[in-house]
Amino acid sequence: MSKQPDTPALVSCSRSMNYDELSLLADRVASVVCDGEIIAVVMPPGPEIAAVMLGLLRRGAVFFLLNPETPEAERASMLGRLQIRTAIALDSFANTMKQYVAQVFRFSEIEQLTINGSRASGEIKPRDLAYIVHTSGSTGEQKFVEVEHHSLAHALGALVDLFGIAAGDRRIARASPGTDYFISEILVTLSGGGAVVFPNSAGALTITEFTAEMRRERITVTGIPASYCGRRMKTISCRRICGSSLPEWNGSTRARWRNGASSSEIACAC
Repeated sequence: MSKQPDTPALVSCSRSMNYDELSLLADRVASVVCDGEIIAVVMPPGPEIAAVMLGLLRRGAVFFLLNPETPEAERASMLGRLQIRTAIALDSFANTMKQYVAQVFRFSEIEQLTINGSRASGEIKPRDLAYIVHTSGSTGEQKFVEVEHHSLAHALGALVDLFGIAAGDRRIARASPGTDYFISEILVTLSGGGAVVFPNSAGALTITEFTAEMRRERITVTGIPASYCGRRMKTISCRRICGSSLPEWNGSTRARWRNGASSSEIACAC
């Protein structure tokens, strides 16, 4: 994370946080959970979910991001299979989650906590779990993938170096919560000291809309869906945008292209 506390960390139309504010909120999250506990996180994309992820990692708890739009039967099945008993949710989802887990922490209440003394962090060992994600990865078959702290640390370091993310960079987060790519968008960017930008728009964009959004939000690093790139690219890749201009995707000499997997996929190989 950034060594400059006042550097922007999370940006949205409704709320922004610098790294100092993010760290304080993450400490509040860390104070309400236990080491090694699996916590379901039920929130839409935004600064709040990123702060919860960081707080749970800091504590040594294990996060499982659950997309609020997940169908009820699928939600119940996943929570049951993982035997999750605790969730952190925005107020709008808290009552619903009480049907599935024994304890639900409302994010609004966590924000009001007063932290006394030292940071509420756990004793984390390299082989401890960091998070669980339900993903198909490269196999096409949905499954639970468990990522340990040592693998996550190696993956984040490799991806930060690959994309050259540093303070001053801005990366947009457009993936859905619960996907491994969403986790990568958040953690890789924060590990490099950049800012995660949560856009106002939701859903799929045309290439013209996507390009306009990149300009408007002053994005320097982003994931590019293969559908935007024609047949020349078959997987999700990343691009560093030079300056404020956005040249055409194909044949451009002004952009640095990097083909990389998500943090979960790389972590599984570490």
